[in-house]
Amino acid sequence: MNSVPDAQLIPDAVDGDPAAIEQLLGKYHPSVTRFARKFCATPEDVEDAVQETLWIAAQRIGASLY
Repeated sequence: MNSVPDAQLIPDAVDGDPAAIEQLLGKYHPSVTRFARKFCATPEDVEDAVQETLWIAAQRIGASLY
């Protein structure tokens, strides 16, 4: 995966580009996983929390905030 700046990925993701969405989620997966490990009791709980978080993020990219 090449390193495309967020400033370029975000507008593409908002426009519905699946590759941009995939790159953004992949880029932040390790950080979300580290965060989840602090609060989840088991590796399975970590995996579930990360999956749900990234799923929600993918669904809401481009959703109106107003």
